[in-house]
Amino acid sequence: MSTLLRVDPESLPRNLVLDPPLTDAEFEALCRDNENVQLERTREEVIRMNPPAGGLTGDGNAEIIRQLRNWWMGHRQGRVFDSNTGFYLPDSSMLSPDAAYVVPERLKGLTRTQLTGFPRLCPDFLIELLSESDSVAKAKT
Repeated sequence: MSTLLRVDPESLPRNLVLDPPLTDAEFEALCRDNENVQLERTREEVIRMNPPAGGLTGDGNAEIIRQLRNWWMGHRQGRVFDSNTGFYLPDSSMLSPDAAYVVPERLKGLTRTQLTGFPRLCPDFLIELLSESDSVAKAKT
């Protein structure tokens, strides 16, 4: 792909399918070049564009991260990640839960470079806060 797609969240649909699908490197570049939109990729290679959170959702997410970080402070092992962190999962999707925790054993061997990008691991614990427009069925996919 010679030119990266610039996404205008107001003019495009919430889901985007490209043919051929983007490589992981192209997808990461797309995410970096479109910081105004949170992008995720499903196992079916559908790119989902998520709008910014509303006020109540943002407040709820802040509270989730605060509580998870407070729990972490009790033992300081592993890592806590917020909703800006994308994870490559074994099914080739790249998803960003609202909050996630990874145990220290799963972090061993990961380099700083691997943690700087989207980590290639499934969190051991995650939280997804559903807004009024979300559904449990949709969150499970």
